[in-house]
Amino acid sequence: MKVLISAYACEPGRGSEPGVGWNVVRELSARHELWVLTRANHEAAIRDSGEAWTAGVHWIFVDPPRWQTFWKKGARGLRGFYLLWQRQALAAARRLVAVESIDLVHHLTFGNFLPASPLAELGLPFVAGPVGGGERMPPDLFDGCDTRTKWSEWTREAARDLACRWPVTRRRYRSAAALLAATPATAAQLRAMGARDVAVQFQSALSDDERARLAGFATDRRDRSGPLRLVAASRLIGWKGIDLAIDAVALAREAGPEVCLTILQDGPERKRLEARVRRLGLADQVTFEGRLATHEEACRWIGGADALIHPAWHEVFGQVCLESLAMGVPVICLDWAGPGRIVDESCGYKVPPGTRPRIVAGLAAAMARALADRPRAGVISVAARARATEFRWQAIAASVLAGYAAAETRNCDDGRRV
Repeated sequence: MKVLISAYACEPGRGSEPGVGWNVVRELSARHELWVLTRANHEAAIRDSGEAWTAGVHWIFVDPPRWQTFWKKGARGLRGFYLLWQRQALAAARRLVAVESIDLVHHLTFGNFLPASPLAELGLPFVAGPVGGGERMPPDLFDGCDTRTKWSEWTREAARDLACRWPVTRRRYRSAAALLAATPATAAQLRAMGARDVAVQFQSALSDDERARLAGFATDRRDRSGPLRLVAASRLIGWKGIDLAIDAVALAREAGPEVCLTILQDGPERKRLEARVRRLGLADQVTFEGRLATHEEACRWIGGADALIHPAWHEVFGQVCLESLAMGVPVICLDWAGPGRIVDESCGYKVPPGTRPRIVAGLAAAMARALADRPRAGVISVAARARATEFRWQAIAASVLAGYAAAETRNCDDGRRV
């Protein structure tokens, strides 16, 4: 089968979205002839990767002209840039299908179901996913948030609900031959728009090489004493829930257990979080390391911790949780969205969603349990690494291939291109 894949993010040696694009394309390249639309600034990394399979893929590198996008810097302006990139990708796709008999189109990254890919308009069988974006804040948590967070969540949900009502969005997903949703919440959102064939599939994974590399950062925690050492490793934005972790450290301190929290990375919420730490008198318990230069530095911090804490409330997947498990480090998270599906009782501590006081109390209780579980650290580490092996790129590729087969069957049954 000749397949055109849209993978805005697709780059070797990277986690998150670029890793999803790269690893899924690699797995699919062994089964089908692929044309891959991706960003022009990935070309050097892809050409220099040294991986033999890349020679069998037809790479199409596109970017909007600089005069249209001079204002983009890092994450600033990313959404607008992505929309412009999609226009360029659609134009390139139309040129391709005019000269090549493409059988199927697949939107892979960005892995969000909004905006719906314009490649659905090519008149070819269309597959998307795994995509997320349908995750919402636990409803009981909303009332306990400050005004700024409430406004952010309200505008996010209002924009998403409006986009889901947009006729072009509904048309593209109603006509899709097969869809993969990263979470049940996104699957429900797609079905509500009239999508017919929706399966649920994790969005990310680890390769055997990645697991082996991450295992090298593990430390022996069996005879450790002193305060519980926690690490939070996420961009400092509201929905990552770092403020919940800080409040839980304060509550744990009041109850007796000694806890130290190191916060990695940076973001727009840093000043507010630092002020919260000072207000709660936690300067000796909570420290900010800022943005680290390399992924390896973050891994050293996580590998040396008693647990990773990641109380994000609408995380599609949570790659850092999976990486932590691969290091043998348990995870404290909400039993919600992606992290709640990655972590189980053998390798972490899941806090039921609820009101803000209940979540903070649950996180503090999880900290106390993690401290009490130190004698079982070896057993928990083995279970964590075993759990990490269940998330494989081959499984994601198998789900995508099943979607391709469903699209092919539907196309034959319809007797036309959908």
